[in-house]
Amino acid sequence: MKLVIDTNIIISAYINPASKIGKIIFSEKYHLYAPEFCLSELKRHSKKYETYGTSKNAIRSINKRITFVDANMIPLELAKKAYTIMKDIDENDTPFLELSYYLNCKIWTGDRNFHNGLIKRGIKRTLLTKLL
Repeated sequence: MKLVIDTNIIISAYINPASKIGKIIFSEKYHLYAPEFCLSELKRHSKKYETYGTSKNAIRSINKRITFVDANMIPLELAKKAYTIMKDIDENDTPFLELSYYLNCKIWTGDRNFHNGLIKRGIKRTLLTKLL
């Protein structure tokens, strides 16, 4: 199953690779994708997960399970569609919705504002961890 994975899920796996989230990431059942900009966002938040003592090898292993997709791969019409939807929810999450439309798959998120914002608009493209 293809899934777009958002940054907060990746950070959760970095903090505790042995958690349910970590186990899902390492499951062969899922093919995980994220916008490439996530890599810089993950670096920016590195202090958050470095204090938990997660090894660099564990972080590299998690990153290897995720295909990071360049924003230039997304057709402009999908980017515009996603932005129109996300501008009133959280435009910072637009790349996740863009990628979800591009790959025609759901988004695995822990961000309830993102999830609920899409649901209120009748868009059922997100999955919370408890549903996996």
